[in-house]
Amino acid sequence: MTKKEIINGIEVYGDLRELEKAYYKHKEKEGRTAEKWYIHQIPKLPEWTNRTYYYKEFKQNPFQLKCNCPDFQERNKTYIGRDSRKLCYHLYLKLTTTKISEHIDELTLLLLEAQFKYRIKLFFKSHFYTSELILGFNDKNDWINIFLKEGDSWKKYSYNQKELRWRYKIEPKNKELLNRRIIEIMVWQLSRDH
Repeated sequence: MTKKEIINGIEVYGDLRELEKAYYKHKEKEGRTAEKWYIHQIPKLPEWTNRTYYYKEFKQNPFQLKCNCPDFQERNKTYIGRDSRKLCYHLYLKLTTTKISEHIDELTLLLLEAQFKYRIKLFFKSHFYTSELILGFNDKNDWINIFLKEGDSWKKYSYNQKELRWRYKIEPKNKELLNRRIIEIMVWQLSRDH
């Protein structure tokens, strides 16, 4: 047997050292791909939120970002810490529709809405001139959610890259330059496979 053969669609190695090299090469590539995307962290909440809340048969603790529903249990195996992707719908509602929302920053609320309402799964953080810029992508449609820091607040815009139009005709300042920046990000950052 050579160093590597494909048997029934599976890579089989005759030398464990070659398997180990292939494994680490795959992990390194996977890590570089993951580094492209922005992972938003839920801010720490006030101590008074460290209690059990009930929604139907489910229990949540917003302070600890925990819920006993099956969706959260599954997500919690993949995402760690205060990663916003680990939230289930119950925690999302608790954080955004109760007085707890008063203790959450504007960007977090916007990104959670995009994640749960518009099914945005991937975010990319960059800059546009001196402003922070976050792009949100949904693999089910051609809309890009654009979060742009303007002064002290965050603004959300949506742009359809196939139809070349802004949602509800709400456009940011310098929209042509912003369009160019988005294309630049998509071509030079997101499409590159290191």
